[in-house]
Amino acid sequence: MENIALKQLMDGKITSEMVDELVSVTESVISIVPDTNTQKQKQGLPSLRSFIVKLIDYTNVYTATLIMTLCYLRRLQDKLPPHATGLPSTQHRIFLSCLILSAKNHNDSSPLNKHWTKYTDGLF
Repeated sequence: MENIALKQLMDGKITSEMVDELVSVTESVISIVPDTNTQKQKQGLPSLRSFIVKLIDYTNVYTATLIMTLCYLRRLQDKLPPHATGLPSTQHRIFLSCLILSAKNHNDSSPLNKHWTKYTDGLF
């Protein structure tokens, strides 16, 4: 019975709840400390949720790849010190790097770096 449920999850559509979980886990990996010097950098930076949604749309990523991305995010969270902080774009970069690793690990053919740049609208 568990195998059937897992197969349905892996083959299913990406839901809003899945995106919410991706955002929540990514935000819990590292906290962002607002800094007046980084306010200029934050301009033009999309919300983490809209960034993730756009990447999912652009890449046509499979649910299984996103589940693997969650695993990488949780592993990173376990490795980072609890007091670690980052710039406003750090959470975006962390999600992107975990997604790239998942895509490369999960798929025989994954996007090239120039494609990832296009998927992020040149942000990274």
